[in-house]
Amino acid sequence: MRKNVFCKRYNLLLTKRLEHLWHRACGQISCQTKTIFSKLLTLIPTSIPDSFRKKTSHFSRERKLPFSKLIVFILSISCNGKHKGIDGKLGEFFKHASLNGLWPDATTIHRSAITKARKKIPWKIFENIFHDAVSIAYEIWPDDPIYTWHGRSVYAIDGSKHTLPATPELRKKYDPKSRFENGRSHYPKCLVSTAYDVFRQIPIARVIAPSYTSERDEALKLLHHVPAEGIIIFDRGYPGFGFIRQLMLDYAGHFLIRCPATNTFPAIEEFIQSDKDDEILLLKPTRDFLNGNRNLKNSPDLKAIKVRCIKLVSPDGTVSVLLTDMYNSKEYSKTEITNLYYKRWEAEVRYRDEKQSCEIETFHSRSENGILQEFFAMLILCVISRLVMAQCGVSETDKCYVAPQFKNCIISVANTAAMLVPQNSQQAAIIFEKLLVEIAKVRYYRPKIPKPPQIRVCKRPVNKWILGRKNKVIYAGTA
Repeated sequence: MRKNVFCKRYNLLLTKRLEHLWHRACGQISCQTKTIFSKLLTLIPTSIPDSFRKKTSHFSRERKLPFSKLIVFILSISCNGKHKGIDGKLGEFFKHASLNGLWPDATTIHRSAITKARKKIPWKIFENIFHDAVSIAYEIWPDDPIYTWHGRSVYAIDGSKHTLPATPELRKKYDPKSRFENGRSHYPKCLVSTAYDVFRQIPIARVIAPSYTSERDEALKLLHHVPAEGIIIFDRGYPGFGFIRQLMLDYAGHFLIRCPATNTFPAIEEFIQSDKDDEILLLKPTRDFLNGNRNLKNSPDLKAIKVRCIKLVSPDGTVSVLLTDMYNSKEYSKTEITNLYYKRWEAEVRYRDEKQSCEIETFHSRSENGILQEFFAMLILCVISRLVMAQCGVSETDKCYVAPQFKNCIISVANTAAMLVPQNSQQAAIIFEKLLVEIAKVRYYRPKIPKPPQIRVCKRPVNKWILGRKNKVIYAGTA
């Protein structure tokens, strides 16, 4: 069986390489590259939709910066970090677009024009483009079993706190406690909840809410964006009777949730005390759920939830459990489900890429609308970059250990974002194929042996006031 699968993959890879060599010999662009690029050219709308137009005069005249070019410029600056100011990025972006022949008549504009034009674009436009990019990615993604688990796509939903600029508008809406009260203050934060496809490594949905919002409520808002018949993985901050009940009602697929072993459901605490590692349990409604939903207290629809409970022992010795509705232990073994849960870490890696590689928290706007634009613009580039990486032709024998480097890919795509709205589409297609070649050269080699867990190290300096307080306590105790 494995031999037949390997032969099919090898023949497919050989066919793709022969086709690519033939097109290089005759000077044409490969059919596969042409298909991908033609789909990407339909991603950015040429004009602002009437439903999003704040005034009829907005983007109604021919200017140096039309609607589509403004969109791709915002895409570009969302992943370019803080190594240059907005003036430097403007000049570099328009210069490259002109020299590459994408925008031959492009001239650099002043940053004030960018500021005024961005106010005319609602951030919802970027959210719509992001969902269109996800649809295109699933449509043309390579058909390979490595992107599924038991024939199902796997998703992870997780939340993270992001730091925002310290403006009164953002403090009031997202983090009221960050104000100057009692002589103390901090930068406001917001809660960003995202659904990721863990095997394709692409984000598929996102919601942004105030920092005090419940992660469970935000996760439930993402469910209608997750394709049916998949598997959704959650971390230990999500389990609750109301959450699991609503998840089973709203999502037509399976779930996998990590749950702590203490201060949890009585049935789970009894399971932990037993010698069993895998058992079907009934979770009864908790007191907190009944107090918050008194109208359901005597309802016939309120029943105990049937879940499969698997004991999980972490490398550091912490005991917890995995809750799932994949009841068939013959089809879904305990070991397989445990290994699947660890794939959830891809969501944490994606947040790290956003904050460190893309430096998303270095915003180029101080308004709520501008910041939300950049949150979704970064996701659009992430989807395009992952799609490009999947098409770079990594060797099948090395696919488990070698992959194009994501940071290099997303920065390269951001620098050449002008190719998404070219004046010369043929020239843009040639640049896109060259971009694929350059991205394939820079590779990330995954370790064949998993690295041991490392101690978390804080890079912040020691607070001298707290340190002084601790020294006084120690001195008083020794005296």
